[in-house]
Amino acid sequence: MGNLSERISSDAFLVLTSLVVACVIWLIAKGNDLGQEMLRVPIVLVNKPANIIARLPVETAQVTATFAKSMQAHMTPANFQIEVDWNDLVDQRWCGIEEFAKSPPMPLEPRDVHPVLSLGQSLRERIQRRVTFMAIEPPKLSIEARFITRLAKVALETTGKPADGYFVSGPVEPASKDPIVLTAPLQRFIDLGAAEQTSAVLVSAEPVDLANRKASFSDTVRLRLPPDVELVNRDQQRIEVEVPVAEAIGQRVLEKIPIVVQSGDSDLSVEYGQKTASVCIQAPKRLLYLVKPGDIVVLASPSPRGGEEGESTVTLRASFANPSVSAEIVRSTRFLWVSPVLLRVAYTWRETPEESSIPTPIPTPTPKEGAGK
Repeated sequence: MGNLSERISSDAFLVLTSLVVACVIWLIAKGNDLGQEMLRVPIVLVNKPANIIARLPVETAQVTATFAKSMQAHMTPANFQIEVDWNDLVDQRWCGIEEFAKSPPMPLEPRDVHPVLSLGQSLRERIQRRVTFMAIEPPKLSIEARFITRLAKVALETTGKPADGYFVSGPVEPASKDPIVLTAPLQRFIDLGAAEQTSAVLVSAEPVDLANRKASFSDTVRLRLPPDVELVNRDQQRIEVEVPVAEAIGQRVLEKIPIVVQSGDSDLSVEYGQKTASVCIQAPKRLLYLVKPGDIVVLASPSPRGGEEGESTVTLRASFANPSVSAEIVRSTRFLWVSPVLLRVAYTWRETPEESSIPTPIPTPTPKEGAGK
């Protein structure tokens, strides 16, 4: 009797154990019962810089997914997104400046499909374990993007002074007329007073050294950009500038410069009342007072034609007369005006002695022979 009771207890234990194992196997089988669906999942661009405006050619892509049947209730497009990472674009020189430009095609891969953050950590972990994404259509995608830009207005500064007698004769400007384009987040441009697309951002640069310069020259300086502002073309970090340098020019009026008017005919004499003139010269200041009144003469231009008697009006012009004046002074000096400009002169024939008549000598008669005897 005791053996029978022990046998019944043993059989009951085995039956119970079998039922538990069967339930576990059923649950495992039930959990591994897979389903498959095609979902139209939104595409989002992540890690895009704030100085870029980007757009996607399509808003969704078709994703094929397999999943445990227990996840069926969560397999809705709103729970997933395809993340396109901007940082995967190693070379970003394709990005447009004034217009949108297309990036090189980027592959869309199953690993780019992620559950949205709003699902909560626990559910997202379950999805990652029990959902497998097989394929995405289209398999590639190009981003369209352009920089947020403003033009730079470069404010160039100088240090030092040119050599004595020289000065900066014009604006110091970049040598190239190519625009310098800046990029930054829109709010940064607003903070810099450049909210509008047509606004310019003031950019400084290293000062240009003028010390002891005696001629125009060019130099290369580095731009100093405001914080959080970059160049679209990084080759413009250093720019060439042109600096016009010239000699300081002065004016001076010289008085009592002799007037010389020639008749052009040796038989004509010329007379005029005013014998001297005033001449205004222009020259570098370092040479201005090296010119002496005796170095200059005022001549009639054009010279009157000879062979005519009477009064005439001639135009006066100044010229160097002293051959010892240096070539640099002659080359650097301009005669701005002569006063008077016009001069009234009179031409008369020179008096020449008339040919005198020499009387023909009267021959003295020769006494005849025998005369007076």
